Amino acid sequence: SKVEDLSPKMATTKVFLFFASIAIACSVSIEDLAAQTSILTLKSSCEAEHFLEFVDFQGKHLNHLGMIVMSASSAEMENHLQSRASIASCVSRIENDAIHFFPNAKPDKRVRLVDDSTLSSTVNAWHLDRVNQRETDLDGDNNQNTVTSNRVDAYIIDTGVDRFHPELAASCPTDESEHYEAYGSDDPCGFYACDSYGHGTHVSGLVGSVHYGYNPHATIHAVKVSNYSGYTSVSIILEGINWVVGHDKAISKDGETRVSPAVVNMSLGGRVSPTLDDGVKTLTAGGIVVVVAAGNSDTDACTFSPAHIPELITVGASEQGDERAFFSNYGDCVDVYAPGYNVWSTLPDNQLGELSGTSMSSPIVVGIVSASLAAASDSALWDPAQMQESIKCNATPDVVTDSVEGTKSIIYDVNTIECSSSSSWFSYIVGVIVLLITLLCNLSVRVGTLRRENDAAKECNYTKL
Repeated sequence: SKVEDLSPKMATTKVFLFFASIAIACSVSIEDLAAQTSILTLKSSCEAEHFLEFVDFQGKHLNHLGMIVMSASSAEMENHLQSRASIASCVSRIENDAIHFFPNAKPDKRVRLVDDSTLSSTVNAWHLDRVNQRETDLDGDNNQNTVTSNRVDAYIIDTGVDRFHPELAASCPTDESEHYEAYGSDDPCGFYACDSYGHGTHVSGLVGSVHYGYNPHATIHAVKVSNYSGYTSVSIILEGINWVVGHDKAISKDGETRVSPAVVNMSLGGRVSPTLDDGVKTLTAGGIVVVVAAGNSDTDACTFSPAHIPELITVGASEQGDERAFFSNYGDCVDVYAPGYNVWSTLPDNQLGELSGTSMSSPIVVGIVSASLAAASDSALWDPAQMQESIKCNATPDVVTDSVEGTKSIIYDVNTIECSSSSSWFSYIVGVIVLLITLLCNLSVRVGTLRRENDAAKECNYTKL
């Protein structure tokens, strides 16, 4: 047998609550640390090195973002700068650090691969089946991308990646310099940018694993911004973003000219943070497509960072049958839905597992985005704004069943950045049908009104007689 079923060994609700209590306990200490940290955004005319010479606190310069992470709260920094007018004028914003989090990564179902081979029939990859067809009913076709025209780098800003998983080893570079680790030796999972929490490995598998990712040809970079707790902070996320900008410049650009496309996945969220928003916008301004999870709070995605940023592709979660997942955020900030309920993918230690969340929906879209970027014949088509419009235009419209506001579209896996004729015709036909129904309804109302007026006139004439 090539897989070992671990489902009977999995936790019940009591054990899930135990893990939740640990996470809450961890969040308290991390929250205390965040409260003692602030992020300063510098004006472009100021030098960070000069600024740090004249302050009494330690700071870390995020050179690609124009920011400094300081070992002092925002209140302390504001008081400190009151007596240093010459450098205070360099600061355009001071924001206190804040907690962000990755959802629970303890699956109800999982299996372990007991040798280095994998079986496509091991589990149900329904997410691949759904995104390659317009119809709601699944047809059993799990086709993946086969286009390799352009190298595409996919940065997974998450909890790390099990880069040696047999499903992921071909997509993940072996050189440690191709990955980022915010915690150093603090996480005991065994190697640089590894994943002891599981979330990042599951997400990565939905981008580029052999059997569960839409684009197995993507080059996956682990950008680890959380340890085994699943919690992180705005400042740590910004450090990861700063590394991505620098790494992208080194491998994907010749000066200011992009020579290969790139995409970032951010399956994370928290309260709105203008400083985090600015950091993420640096990615899109540099030509990197950014895809983010809408969030799992069953509320308006526009109340979270980074989900509310207009320049990003924000993804909600759907279930089999095309219902909006009960937990998925929604609203005007959601660009598209993708499968996000009971989705199988990779987990650390040669395992596969089933997780739910918009965290799963976002990397499915990243796989499709990376395939479209790989197929693009013109580098002008790598533009993030054009990719966002293409994803929205090519999506299957009006299929997500729900009463909440916002898009009802589900992602469709066309390997092109231009809007497909089939999608355009589909939308056109739906629009014509809606228009005809509206006209018929209006006509029916008008005919009914005329009949009532005619009947009233006849009654009036009879009365006169």
